[in-house]
Parts: sequence; structure tokens; C-alpha cells
Amino acid sequence: MTFKELQSKLSIDLVESEWRQAKGGGWIQNSAKVECEDNIKGDSIIMDKARIFGNARVYGKAWVSGNALVYGNAQVTGDAWVSGDAQVLGNAFVAGNALVSGYAQVSDALVTEDAQVAGNAQVSGDARVYGNAQVTGDARVYGDAHVSGDAMVYGDAHVSGDAMVYGNAQVSGDASIKGSPIVTGPVGFTPPFEISDGRDQTSTAKEEIKPTPKIDRESVKVLQECIELQLRKSNDYQNGHSVIKQADYYPHGVITLLDIIHAKKLRMDSVIAAMNSDPAYKPNFESIADSAMDMCNYCSFIVAYCRGKMDGQLADRDFLNRPIVAEPSLGTR
Repeated sequence: MTFKELQSKLSIDLVESEWRQAKGGGWIQNSAKVECEDNIKGDSIIMDKARIFGNARVYGKAWVSGNALVYGNAQVTGDAWVSGDAQVLGNAFVAGNALVSGYAQVSDALVTEDAQVAGNAQVSGDARVYGNAQVTGDARVYGDAHVSGDAMVYGDAHVSGDAMVYGNAQVSGDASIKGSPIVTGPVGFTPPFEISDGRDQTSTAKEEIKPTPKIDRESVKVLQECIELQLRKSNDYQNGHSVIKQADYYPHGVITLLDIIHAKKLRMDSVIAAMNSDPAYKPNFESIADSAMDMCNYCSFIVAYCRGKMDGQLADRDFLNRPIVAEPSLGTR
């Protein structure tokens, strides 16, 4: 990104001498402090009095502004924006179009897609906030909790453990959601109210706890891990500097994807055969679980391709990437 493009993106008049471009391409305003400029890449922007320390990385088209602080091994990428007095630290991963603002803190957790963490909210541990979800106010989301969809967690609410809050759920007030419940409707209680392990311990007119479906909890965790893996890999393979689109990797559409899945299956067969003959054998690269997670993601790619929704897919091509030929009209006699 050139300085002229930077100025156009910010839509304000800039003084070029007040900016410097990192080796990796990102732009840094002189008022900002960056410990390792090699970690500022792509079309990223570090401005105002933002601070980037430790092994933190900012890349893609990410933006860090205000008095924001990004440090530790944190990563901010995609079109994400960290602003105000927000902090992103530890092994946190902020991506997509996510916004972390105000005095919010994201520590070790994942915040991606169009999610927002604002106010004095804190998201930490292995928690994940994604979709259009919002965590604001003095809310806390931690442990292995997931907040997604159009869900909102605000006020002094806490969501923790393996809890899942999604759909149009709203968790507010002094509500405490912990254990393994699944919440899809509004929960807002004063005095403090607690929901644990899917059981409603009191009852008020404000409650709307949908029945907890009988699902294998660990398998749901695996699917969420697949989402995280897919997002991380997409930032490597379709980064801001690349003109390569996802669909470019699959020249024959679904056939190419099935070939890749078949290769993954052969890899698993080979590892299993080796382990069966030698109990002490350990895979040098992908484990059985790694290959299986990759296959889950490639299966999702097949569905996306069949729907014509994969990034870079041409509208005039079918699911095998063949030109769509219009059927001749029958005409009239």
C-alpha cells in the first residue's frame, strides 16, 4: 500500500514525514511505538499512540489506533480493528472484521468474523467470540465458552466453562452462565442469577432457555477448532498481499476437492498401517486427528463450492468449474 493509498483509506490529510513504512509493508505513524517493525506486514496500519510489543503481529489489512496495546504473541489480522484503550495480549487472535474497542481486553482468546468486544468487557482463555456477536459493558467471557451468531453478552454478565451462547441470545445484568449450557434466548436477571450445566435453577418471566439438544460436546469443540484452523490457514494462503483467491486452488472444482480429501484419507490409512505394525510409531507430520480436521474443512469447501459461494468462484461456471452452457430455446413451430 502506497502512502497515497494510505491517505485515501483513512480519508484524512496526512503528513508523509509523520509516517514510516515497515519492511513488511504496513504503515506506522511516528507517534506509535512498535518494538519489532518486522511484525507489521501487509496493508496494516499502526497509528495515534498505539503500542505493539513482544512478538505481537499485525498484518493483512488490520488497524490498531488510539491508545490500543497489542503485545505478547497476539495476532491482529484480516480487516480487524483494535482501537481506544483496548488491549490484545497473550496468544489472542483477532481477525476477520472484528472490532475490539473502548477499554476491552482480549487475552489468549479468539475474536473473529464481525464480532465486537467493547466497553470494559474481557474475553480470555480459550473463549471464542465470532459471527455478529457482541460482548460489551463489564461482561466477561472466559474458559472454553463460545459466543456467536447475533448473541449479545453485556452488563455484568459472565459466560464461562463450556457454555455456548448463540442465535439471538442476550445475556445481561448479573447473569452467570457456566458449565455446559446452550443458551439461544434472552437471559437478564437482577438479583444475580446462575445457569449451570443446562439446568434452570430459578424461574422468571424473563427467561428463555431453549431445550439443550443431545449432542456430543467434544465433537462440537472439534468443529469449532476446525473453524479456527480454517481461519488461520486462510490468512496464510489468501493474505492481503496475494492475488490468489480460494477457488484458484481447485481448478476442477469439487473434483479437485475430492482428490484432496482422498489424499488425506490415504495419509490416514498409511499412518494407521504403520501404527498397527509398530505400536511405538509416531507420525512425523500430521496425526490422524490433524488429517480428520483437514477433511472436515475440505468437506465444508465442497458445500461452499456447490452453493457458488467460494471466494473467487466464477458465476458462469458449474460445481466442476466447467463453463455453464445455456440450454437452447425450443422456439415455436
